Amino acid sequence: MKNAVCISALLILFGAMVKENLYAQEASVADPQAFASVDWTFTDRDSTAAIAPASTVNQMDVRNIRLNEGIKAPSFDHLGRYIAEHLEYPELARGNSLEGELKLQLVISPEGSVMEARVLQGLGLGCDEAAQKMALQMPAWTPASNYGVPVKGKAILVVQFKLI
Repeated sequence: MKNAVCISALLILFGAMVKENLYAQEASVADPQAFASVDWTFTDRDSTAAIAPASTVNQMDVRNIRLNEGIKAPSFDHLGRYIAEHLEYPELARGNSLEGELKLQLVISPEGSVMEARVLQGLGLGCDEAAQKMALQMPAWTPASNYGVPVKGKAILVVQFKLI
């Protein structure tokens, strides 16, 4: 990265979606200079989830209403540090003083590996490819889980390119 800093990852926003329910939690970062956001979508084992109409809630066991309690989003410790150390600022982008942010959609396997990294909002001049390459080479994430069972999940990763 030499003369450049890739500011990235760790203001992590998780949103687990089961049908029309949204469970959200926010984790803050010790280093305010490094950040990224991860919006998590639960993608497996949710087909049996359902919310009862208000009129039948009194007749149901409360456990059946709290569908999202056992759902955990995928996570990656020290994401900002990893990105800052492994993301290379492309020479073409540096030469053209290109700065900005891009968004990647990651698919995280039940084993924790990054299966796919798709550019949702790109920068061009080699930045998109550099971010995809870095994401696909990441060490294993802690996978998403449904009541302790690892499942596939998706994450939106926002990566900032900034020259110094």
